[in-house]
Amino acid sequence: MNLVSRIIPGALNNANKDAIDWNHQGLIAYGCQSSIVVLDPQSFRILQCMEKYHEPIIKVKWAPDSFYHNIDDAYNLKLASADSTGNILIWDVYKSSIQSEFRDGTKPISDMIWYSTDTNPQLLLVIHSPNIVILWNTQTGTKIWRVAYDQERQRETESFLQIIQDPFNHQRTILLGQSSLTFIEDFSPVNTPSGQSRRFYISNTNNNNNTNKPNVSSQNYKRSTSVNSISSTSSQLTTRLKAIIEGSEHTKQDDQLLSTVVSLNDCIQILFHPIHRHLILIVYPREILIFDLQILQTVGTILCEKNSAAFYKIYGCCRRDAFICFHESGTISVRNRRLENSTIQALQSPNTSLTEFVIDLTYDLVYYSDPFRLVKNTRICSFCVSPKDETAISVILTDGKVLFWNIDQKDLSISPDIDVNNEGNNGNRIPLGGVMFAPPPAPYTISMCPSMTAKNWKDWTPLLALGCTNGDIVIFDLNDGSIQRQLAVHSSPVRGVVWLSPQTILSWGYQNPGDGRTAVRNEIFMIHIPSGRQEPFRTEINHDESPIESFKVSHTKNYLIILFRDQPFELWDLKSFTLIRRLPKKCPKILALDWSPNVLVMKKSLGEMNSSAAAKLNSSTESEQDLHRIANTEAETSSNNDHDKKSSRENFIFTDEYNLLYHFYVEGRTIKEVATVPPDHSSSAATDLVLKGDYLLSGDVDGILQVFNIKLKQSKSFNTKRSPIRKLRFAPGKGNFRAFVLFNDGVDIWDIRDRDRISTLKYPRDTIQVTDGDWTSSDKIVLACSDHCIRIYEMNLVDSSSSLEFQTIERMLFKTVLPENSFLEKFDD
Repeated sequence: MNLVSRIIPGALNNANKDAIDWNHQGLIAYGCQSSIVVLDPQSFRILQCMEKYHEPIIKVKWAPDSFYHNIDDAYNLKLASADSTGNILIWDVYKSSIQSEFRDGTKPISDMIWYSTDTNPQLLLVIHSPNIVILWNTQTGTKIWRVAYDQERQRETESFLQIIQDPFNHQRTILLGQSSLTFIEDFSPVNTPSGQSRRFYISNTNNNNNTNKPNVSSQNYKRSTSVNSISSTSSQLTTRLKAIIEGSEHTKQDDQLLSTVVSLNDCIQILFHPIHRHLILIVYPREILIFDLQILQTVGTILCEKNSAAFYKIYGCCRRDAFICFHESGTISVRNRRLENSTIQALQSPNTSLTEFVIDLTYDLVYYSDPFRLVKNTRICSFCVSPKDETAISVILTDGKVLFWNIDQKDLSISPDIDVNNEGNNGNRIPLGGVMFAPPPAPYTISMCPSMTAKNWKDWTPLLALGCTNGDIVIFDLNDGSIQRQLAVHSSPVRGVVWLSPQTILSWGYQNPGDGRTAVRNEIFMIHIPSGRQEPFRTEINHDESPIESFKVSHTKNYLIILFRDQPFELWDLKSFTLIRRLPKKCPKILALDWSPNVLVMKKSLGEMNSSAAAKLNSSTESEQDLHRIANTEAETSSNNDHDKKSSRENFIFTDEYNLLYHFYVEGRTIKEVATVPPDHSSSAATDLVLKGDYLLSGDVDGILQVFNIKLKQSKSFNTKRSPIRKLRFAPGKGNFRAFVLFNDGVDIWDIRDRDRISTLKYPRDTIQVTDGDWTSSDKIVLACSDHCIRIYEMNLVDSSSSLEFQTIERMLFKTVLPENSFLEKFDD
């Protein structure tokens, strides 16, 4: 068993878009709600999940760590993350700890990159909205310099959206704005930049019409006209030629030109060409412009095919002259460089002047994948490529699914029979390599499997059953947080799940009633987990009835009580799956019920309590008389049943709407009342109650806990000063009287024997809103949260993540990730 604090991620937030990165060690990090998830794509396992604040993660960047390491200086999995409020955290992924934390006031973050330099690899370059660029020292959390790039000619401050650094010149950086590109050439890891920049605006397409060309400076215009006379290929580029206006000085002529400027709002990405110097790529939804920063003109275009979806994001390969393009439909296409014959001839000709010659860049489609169908309310969230070999591709959807593709790197050239203008006919397809599934969206109802005992500890597995609103039931293995089974069971939201055995569960659900109705059609299924077999339960009821509130299974798994919202409960025999008794409608409404694990103590103490309480009661209500009559009738009709004589006797206690406490026992098909306790008029209506040992614990709508020692006949009340109590559960284990208390606004852990609150978790101060919870072991709880994530906490309720040294991870997992005798030594200690 390896139960540790962890977060099991689910569906993503819209703010998590593009918060993903893939490092050279082969690990993927992405933002999921307010958590950072680290997974290994080779084993399809989540290695780590970290969280500090509860704001959505918007940026994730691995620290550059591709240089050589030895035993004394092992790989350090360092990661930078930023959330929507501007907090920047530097993580040690192995220890799940924060190395440093910093922010610039309340300014949100638009983009961030690790500053590429040979002297100090600990620098982080961040754009703080709207136009502030800061270089941070991630070791100390201090600013090295801070520059605000303002333009006098603009009335409104332009917000920067993206920052890129030239891989061939570390001092050159480009900032993508809403309507322009800002070109900076004096970045330094030591000295503060001057704040001077060149801003470029992209004007309308000229379409071979000279009257539509902007009036640029004579020098720029001469360069653009010289291109048209080089070759036929260059003349074809005239239709997509972009004239560049350098906005260093403000004139009346510039004001006329600004009226024809095309906004960059539809520009989705910019990046430097990873192989060719001085080239940048400007990515639009339907085309990619390859722009030369030296001659200030477009030297190539990549057009999106007519029958293909628009570009979503592209990746420039460093190992070969190719681009990996991801489309909005989920299609992946790979485009490889091809030299035109005219370009080759011009290069070989001795009459060609290299000062006037521009090499046209042409990229042709060589690989593509089949589009996959996105289900309702699901969109593409993030896309990344492995920098190690640039053949592995990962895509994350908003529902939490992670998809993997692998490109065959044997042949990246165009086959003779490929129709590059049609992605659906011929060519080399990229196969889907695998999918990591996530649970459906919240809210959830959860139930932990029967606890580990001295008899089952060898075969026990910590399984968690998760009921979803779409009718699915998901079984998690909490050892590693992986999904073991996901079954489509109900046609309505799952309202609850209980375990009948380590391999069998019982679930129920119903649709929300509408048009003022209160009756529903309840669905109950018994599910065998290993085979996935589903059997309907209680099939003889084919009419609408009151919604089911909860199932209560006896400790020996012999009996089941079904509690309804507006009708009396039903008692079922789980051995024969037959109905023992359905109480009449005259019986009082039951608010809370629980089975007793301690039959002898409950019989003795409650019997003594009944004798002392009888003097206080002058008369019985009509509902009490009904319960007495039912119990006596059942005792008479089942006295001659030989099978029932061999059945074990089990006790249960419940409280009604009048705060009367009843004690009944069931033996075979016999149900009989043992005792009745008068109400405590100082308490409000009960919401839940649990029994363990000599203690009866109950909670009410006012948030008051009542602890009753049955043996000593003593009671004690605790006002938690919180919202109504929704759920109570005792921790497993003999002599363990810790209790889990679920409120509308959080969770408490109490030690009932010491009458002390151990820890508390309050929403929104400490955590995301909790929808359900349960004990996973004697000292850990699991919470289902409203952000679609499952969190396992220690008793202190402080952190829901843990270091990798406490987790059982196979050595094979890290053989391709980490060097020998360095990082692995921590797993062998």
